[in-house]
Amino acid sequence: MFRIAVGTVDAVGTVTNFTSYGANITVVAPGVHIYSSFANNGYAFASGTSQASPFVAGTVGLMKSYALQRGKRLTNNEITYILENTSDKVDSRLRNRHAGYGLINLADGFKLLSHLLN
Repeated sequence: MFRIAVGTVDAVGTVTNFTSYGANITVVAPGVHIYSSFANNGYAFASGTSQASPFVAGTVGLMKSYALQRGKRLTNNEITYILENTSDKVDSRLRNRHAGYGLINLADGFKLLSHLLN
């Protein structure tokens, strides 16, 4: 089973005080005041890891789709490698207890993915 644990940052990239954290956090993504679908066919602003997780899921989906278009299937280890090595670090450490490997960076992720596919 493939698992990525996601934490939350605010609009300026600061890890929120309500985010999940610990040894299992892989990356963080925007999760404060996100406009999204809501109950009863509506839309609303919400905050939390439930708002951050779709950013990461979308990133992984785009990477998998791009790789398939180039004739390759990405493994879970390759996806994890890309996320860990292209996320923007929140401090000088490689891995932070509250932010994992950092804030997802789609542009840098695709640069590394393109390199790996060549």
